[in-house]
Amino acid sequence: MMILFILQYHVSAPTICKILHRGRKNDFTIHSSANKRFRCLKYGIKRLSKIEKKTEERLKKQARRYNKKYPGEMIHFDTKRLPVIKGESPGNNREYLFVAIDDFSKKPFCAILPDKTQYNAKNFLEMNALI
Repeated sequence: MMILFILQYHVSAPTICKILHRGRKNDFTIHSSANKRFRCLKYGIKRLSKIEKKTEERLKKQARRYNKKYPGEMIHFDTKRLPVIKGESPGNNREYLFVAIDDFSKKPFCAILPDKTQYNAKNFLEMNALI
């Protein structure tokens, strides 16, 4: 548990032991620091900026974006059934919107096809020279 506090709050082990010792004695009064550096605003702002910088760097590493090297290396593909237009009878004549976006160029490709089958998907990709 002490290691968790040390890593999470950047507090030294002697400080944690001192606080636990005071807690066991039911001494919950506020103790001012003997070190003037810790009590000044300048130190607090410096410390806060360091922590913010570390957090920002950690978040940047987590949000690493992949970049593709050539067109067609990765394609985002989706289909959506289009709604029936008012006045038309809702039968089996539904149409589907096929959309593909090339990750390298961010160029979209769209087509409306009569059904959502693997053959139409293949034809759509071949029609747009994506495969």
